[in-house]
Amino acid sequence: NLESQSVVKTFPSEERDQDDGLSDSNITHPDPERRHAIHGDPLTSSKILAIESSALSLEKELARERSQRYSQYNASSNDHHEFFTKLNPFRNLSWSVVGSYIVRTAPCFWCMRKLSMSATDREILLRLNGLCSFFCVVQIGLGLFLFSTSVMGVVQERDDAVKDAAFADDANGVKGKQSELGGGGKEEEDIVNLILISPDLWNLKLFVYMLSIVNVVLLIASVLSQRVIREVNLVGSVRFMWSLFWLLPIQIFLMIGLFDYYRVMEVWIKHFWGDASMAYLRGLFCEEGTENDECVVPIMGGEEYKNEKAWCLAKYNSTRCEYIRNEAQYECTVASYIFFTSNGVWALILVFLIWVTLSVLQAIISMPIVQRSKESN
Repeated sequence: NLESQSVVKTFPSEERDQDDGLSDSNITHPDPERRHAIHGDPLTSSKILAIESSALSLEKELARERSQRYSQYNASSNDHHEFFTKLNPFRNLSWSVVGSYIVRTAPCFWCMRKLSMSATDREILLRLNGLCSFFCVVQIGLGLFLFSTSVMGVVQERDDAVKDAAFADDANGVKGKQSELGGGGKEEEDIVNLILISPDLWNLKLFVYMLSIVNVVLLIASVLSQRVIREVNLVGSVRFMWSLFWLLPIQIFLMIGLFDYYRVMEVWIKHFWGDASMAYLRGLFCEEGTENDECVVPIMGGEEYKNEKAWCLAKYNSTRCEYIRNEAQYECTVASYIFFTSNGVWALILVFLIWVTLSVLQAIISMPIVQRSKESN
C-alpha cells in the first residue's frame, strides 16, 4: 500500500492536468474493482498508473496538435480576408462623406438650406431618404404612364369597334339593339380580360410594372422612416434597415432586366404591332390617318394573302402599306430603347442611393447592433 501511494504521489495533479482540462478522478478515486487491484498487488497498480499516464500524455499531445491546426487555419483565413480586403478599392471610403457630397450637390436640394461640411449623419440620412423618395415617385409615374398607354389603346380600339358597329346598324336600320339586349356588360368584361392576359406582360414592360410596385413599397418605407430618423428610434431604424436589405436585391434584378441585351422589344413590336394595346403607339408613329388602316398590315400579308403588297392592294388599292408600317415600327423601336434604357439608368442610380443610405444608416445604428441583428435574423 505504501508503495502504491508513493507511485500516486509521483504524479501531482498540477503536472498531470494543466492544459487539456482532463480529470484525474480515475487515478485518485478509482472504482472498487480497480481500488482492490491497486491495493492488493503493487506491481499491478504501477502498471495501471503507467498506462493511465501514457493515455493522458497522448490526449495532451492530440489536444496540442488540434490547437496548432486551428491556429494555422485562423491565420490562413485572416490572410485570405486581408487579401480580398486589399482588392476592394472602396475599403477606405467613408460612405458618410459620399452621402454628404450627394445631398450637397443634388439639384433637388438647390432651393433648400445647404448642408455644411460638418453635417451629422442623421441630417445626411434625412436628405438621402428624401432623394430616394423622389426617385421612387418618378419610377412609379413611369410605370403608370406605360400602363395607361396600354389601357388607352384597348379603350380606343373598343370605341372604334363600337362606332363601326353603330354605323353598320344605322345603315341596316337597326338602332340601339345592342343596348336593349344588355350586351355592354359583356363588352366591359371582355376588355378587362383582354388587359389581364395582354402580351404586354411578356416583354420589358413587365420589369417596369414590377419596379413600380417595388418602389411603392420603398416609398412607404422611406416616408415612415423620416420620423424614425429624426427621433433616433433604434427599433424603427433597424426595421428600416431590413426593409432596404430586402428591397435592394429585387431592385437590382429588375434594373438588369430593363437593358434589352437580346432585342426583345424589337421582336415584340413586330409581332404585336396590330394588337389593341399598341393602338396609342401606332397613333404616335404611323402617318396620320393610317394607324388603324395601312399601318397595321400583317407580316407576310397574313393568312389570306401572299404578301404585304397583295394585302395592301386588296384592302386600300395602294402599295405603301409595308413602307408606312416599317417606318413606324423603326421609330417606335428606337423610342422604346431610349425609354427602357433611361428607365434602367434611373433604377441604377436609385440602387446606388439605396446602398449609400443603407451604409449611413448602419453607421448611425452602430455595427455591433447591426451584427447582432443579422445573427438573430
